[in-house]
Amino acid sequence: MRGDSRYFQAAPPVQDTPVSSYHATNALMGCLAISFPIMLTLGIVGYRKYRTVTLLRQIEKLEKLWKMDSQKQVP
Repeated sequence: MRGDSRYFQAAPPVQDTPVSSYHATNALMGCLAISFPIMLTLGIVGYRKYRTVTLLRQIEKLEKLWKMDSQKQVP
């Protein structure tokens, strides 16, 4: 009998290859290229909603002021 048959290896060991910095940079740039337009769009939409709400509050405040002035003038 052969003594080395007990140490049979089914597959060769897998060697991990490190990801180069070039590939990591490409992945980062890809994420930035996708996320920047999304964040910019969300920022613009959010600012427009903020301005709309602010304008509506100002209009409401002016209408209340106008009603108060018109009621004071009519005796």
